[in-house]
Amino acid sequence: IAGDASIESIELHRAVYKKRKDVNYISHSKDPYTVTCSKMGKKMRPLIDDFAQICGATVKHAKYDPNNTLKTSKKVVKALKGRNAVLLDNNGALCVAGSEFDGGAIEFIMNKGAKIHVSAKMFNKFSPINPIETRLMRVIYLAKYSKQANK
Repeated sequence: IAGDASIESIELHRAVYKKRKDVNYISHSKDPYTVTCSKMGKKMRPLIDDFAQICGATVKHAKYDPNNTLKTSKKVVKALKGRNAVLLDNNGALCVAGSEFDGGAIEFIMNKGAKIHVSAKMFNKFSPINPIETRLMRVIYLAKYSKQANK
């Protein structure tokens, strides 16, 4: 735990580490575009392939209540199932990974995806990748490319 970590974030991180044995690094993105997406109150559907591969076939939205860390932690852990990022209600995104290096990449892609998401909504050009294709991209990435990175 570093910086100005609050008790709420400590409890949230503890819950993620307890349920996700593959997670050794958590970052909280408060990039302006990511925060904007978290304020929309909906899951993000990928508009670019690297978002689908690295963050998840979708990035779910979880209610974030700092006054009820137990309830919030359960929702966040559930929303992270099969994903590497979750939007926290009005509070950016939590990005999880096996290492700091991978965590940085996930946060970068999360922020990139959020910027594209906001821009697409703003210009009414929102066209997400087919859900079947996003799941296939994610499976292939996890099975093949992420294993190569660990070699």
